[in-house]
This record gives sequence, C-alpha cells and structure tokens, in this order.
Amino acid sequence: MPKVSQSPVDISPEFVSGCIAQVLQYEELGSTNLEALRLAKKGALSGTVVLARRQTRGRGRLDRTWESPEGGLYFSLLLRPPSSAPLSLLPLTAALAVASALEDYGVPARIRWPNDVLVDGKKAAGILLELETAPDATVVVIGVGLNLNVDLSMLSAEIRGQAVSLAQYCGHPFDDHEVLGVILRRFSEFYGMFCAGQSQRLRSGWIEKSDTLGKTVRIQTPEGPVEGAAVDIDANGFLLLLLPSGIVRTVTAGDCLYLREGR
Repeated sequence: MPKVSQSPVDISPEFVSGCIAQVLQYEELGSTNLEALRLAKKGALSGTVVLARRQTRGRGRLDRTWESPEGGLYFSLLLRPPSSAPLSLLPLTAALAVASALEDYGVPARIRWPNDVLVDGKKAAGILLELETAPDATVVVIGVGLNLNVDLSMLSAEIRGQAVSLAQYCGHPFDDHEVLGVILRRFSEFYGMFCAGQSQRLRSGWIEKSDTLGKTVRIQTPEGPVEGAAVDIDANGFLLLLLPSGIVRTVTAGDCLYLREGR
C-alpha cells in the first residue's frame, strides 16, 4: 500500500458536476490508483477523484512504471458503473475524454488503441483501468497520467524519446486545475453516454480520433503477438484486425505497436 505523504486537501467545490462527487488533492502518493482503491474499500463515493502533484510508484499498463515527476497531471477516478454497461468501453471512454479536452485547447490529440493519447505521434497521456468486484457492485478506478508541464529532461532517456510535454509542445505552461476541470467535464459527458448504453456514439467519437485504424500493427496479446491491418473497432471497443490470411480477428486486449508497410 502506498504511503501518503500528508492528509489530502478537499478541493471538491471547483470540480463537482456530472459524475464527479469530490476531488482530493495530495502533494505526493505512491500511486493514485492504489489510493483510490484503498478509499473505495472504505466506502468512498463513486465519482471520487484522487489527485497527486507527483507519484513515487506510478504505474502504467502491464505493471510498467509511469514516471511521475512534478509538473504532470496525475489523477484517478473511482467509479461504480451500472452492471448493464460493458466495462471494456471504459478505457476508450476515458481516452476520448482526455483527447477531447486537449482539443478544447487547440491541441491535435489522437488515440492509439486502446487508450494512449498521442500528440505529434508521441505519448501525451496514458490510462490505466483497474477493477475490483464485490457482491454488491464492481469498483472501477481509471488512472490518468498526462505530461502537462513536465520537463522532459526529468524523464529517463527511453521514455523521453517517446513522450511529449504539452507545455513544451504549445510553448506555454498550463494551469493544472483548469485542465483537470476540462477533462472531468468531458469525462462526465462521455460517461453519461456509457451509462445510457450509447456505445455507438462512443465508438464513433473514438474512431474520429483514432490514430490506429488504417495502420499495420502488431498487438502483443496474452496469447502472443498478432499482426494485421487495423480496420475497425466493434461495439465493445475491441480492435478488428485483418490478418494476412484474410481472416478478421477480434482482439480484446494488448499492447499496440505500429509497423512499417512492406517491412
């Protein structure tokens, strides 16, 4: 369990609307996702946001480290979604919210399946979804790490070459609370569609911002790698790959790597 450096500051009045119930801000956490899961076990409200100025043990997908120096926007959103809604759409819903919020600032954001947000072909934000099931409800935590005002020189060389900082891209710093508010409002908008079963609207919005469809890709799945042309996503947000054999395969999860044509 992460060590909390201090008691959180409740900054809820700035942000409560739509599905957002409260926002708790910490100076430092090991992981905002783990803190949100801890609060969920104590009965925290659905719509609770855990925000940290920095993380010491930030995590990405597949247990990778998410480097989290000060200057980034690191938060997790605790939800108890309706049982009728397909949880597989939540990562895409979150990516759509982040990409749309960046576009509100004039930043041309795109989405690499399933939920990496890219700017100028480099990673601006990553999203990690974790869930715990209980007899009465499923708890979902959506963690977002956004390279907002991060100085890229503070990142490791490997990560630095793949990342983009919004402040450096745009040539000016951003107000982190303002950007958080825009993302949360956008998320509330798309989460409303999710809860209402409007998967086609979410699918269409994601396709409009997709950086993946039309590309030849390799997906590292739990069963091994699979390569093909990314042709579509289905109503559950799963990727449809046209294999060299001509068969269309549905890929439910995995890491997406773009391949050069004719390699």
